[in-house]
Amino acid sequence: MLKYVPALLSGCGITVSLTIISVCAGMLLGLFLALGRISKNIIIDSICKAYIFVFRGSPLLMQIFFIYYALPVI
Repeated sequence: MLKYVPALLSGCGITVSLTIISVCAGMLLGLFLALGRISKNIIIDSICKAYIFVFRGSPLLMQIFFIYYALPVI
């Protein structure tokens, strides 16, 4: 059991760093989308509206499958 502790701690460090990166990226993306939605420019507002519609309207598992299987083919 003790021989697995270094590998588990290494994995824990990677998990924490990926979580911090994901939260920061999500906050930045959310900030720019929110600013785009309140923008007076109709093109920026429409692009943000479409992005939000697609990603909020589709199930997360379908998005993950699309990113994992379809994007490498494209």
